[in-house]
Amino acid sequence: HTETGSTANPSTTWRSDAELPSLGFERAMSDDGWLELLEAVASRGVAVVTDAPTDDDGSERLAARLGAVRVTDFGRFFDIVSEPEVWTMSQSTAAMDPHTDDPYRYTPSGISILHCFEASPTGGGRSTLVDGFAVAEAIRAEAPASFDLLSSVAVPWVRHRAEAVDQGDAVHMIAHAPVIALAADGTVSGVRFHERSMGTLELRADLVDPYYRALIEFTTRVRSSEFQVERALRPGDAIVFDNQRVLHGRTGFD
Repeated sequence: HTETGSTANPSTTWRSDAELPSLGFERAMSDDGWLELLEAVASRGVAVVTDAPTDDDGSERLAARLGAVRVTDFGRFFDIVSEPEVWTMSQSTAAMDPHTDDPYRYTPSGISILHCFEASPTGGGRSTLVDGFAVAEAIRAEAPASFDLLSSVAVPWVRHRAEAVDQGDAVHMIAHAPVIALAADGTVSGVRFHERSMGTLELRADLVDPYYRALIEFTTRVRSSEFQVERALRPGDAIVFDNQRVLHGRTGFD
């Protein structure tokens, strides 16, 4: 594995052959396990907690080990359940490419939890995870011109809901930010990527072609088997991940 980041907050990047850090729920509730969980998320950006209670209280107890729950227009908790009338892709049975959530907020969600209460009995719906830092560093090494564009050009990220849903109505948010965020010392400090939330690009004429090529560089890697880790969640499994680093998606299901 490759070491990246500053000495104050070292991170270990990973690809598809990685074994994700994992610990049981009861251990995560202990002092030693709490430290293990925090260190895993700080260094790898992700950890899997197993055997968590499959109810809201179990989610709440795990979240309390990480910080205060952030309430958004999606509410305090958001149930991902397939629905006959889909108002957002997460409520469908369709596959979803790896992405980060909330790119249209100037401060996207930080640590997020995907907690499985019940899985599809007919299979599918496997979670896919990608280390955005690993993707960014690969582009820096292999396509530096694309890396420079993705880390310097701010693009619009948009969320618009005109019809009322349980989480609110007339929601319209927009933020302008680059795909790759850099710290003052040039290390990668964040990733923001969600194709369906990217707004209309307003670029100088000479940047249109190279910027789209840079997006292709990033998207190709995110979708490739080289970078994706795939895992089937069982009831009680919870993926704890840094949403400003790790992209998440899923395969389709019945």
